[in-house]
Amino acid sequence: MTAVTGAVPAAPPRVRRRSSRSHAAILESTVDLLCELGFAGLTIEGVAARAGVGKSTIYRHWRSKAELVIEAFGSLIRTAPPVHTGDLRTDLVERVRNVSAVISSPPLAPILPSLLDAAERDPELAELHRQFTALRRRGVLDVLDAGMAAGTVAPGCDVELVADLLAGPVFYRRLISRAPLGPAFADRLVDALLPLITGSAPS
Repeated sequence: MTAVTGAVPAAPPRVRRRSSRSHAAILESTVDLLCELGFAGLTIEGVAARAGVGKSTIYRHWRSKAELVIEAFGSLIRTAPPVHTGDLRTDLVERVRNVSAVISSPPLAPILPSLLDAAERDPELAELHRQFTALRRRGVLDVLDAGMAAGTVAPGCDVELVADLLAGPVFYRRLISRAPLGPAFADRLVDALLPLITGSAPS
């Protein structure tokens, strides 16, 4: 059948809209089930039932449970680029507060421990963990690099070590000690490390 020139086909847009809705429903259902059951308890069958689609629909877009979880997880961590004020302490505190809030608030808070555990055995999830860590770490390194260029970070400062020292206590509190991760903690953590970062004597 020859298409009518200039006509706008009705069927494809409807198909695309249905596909888009199904895609979003699948990702949302995956996140919900990760919160409820963890990675080990999540199944493709469960996601399909929650999203109201067939298993074949899921396997048409994702080859494995890990691949589906990776995209669903990625949909949670897309954030606006952080603001750079140019003030070293202010920008570092903002980065620490942001990471603290992200990993201690739903929906990521109940998901993260399960994914970290699964990443020990699943190479795909291990790569997800690496990318998530690098993304959060990049914000701190950008601030430190800008401070180095502006002269507020001491020459020779090991910025990679400082990034570790800023992130370590945050993840320790979230995953091990379960101590609070409020804004005041970010202030205290950055202030404790500022002498190391700037090369000044502790006040």
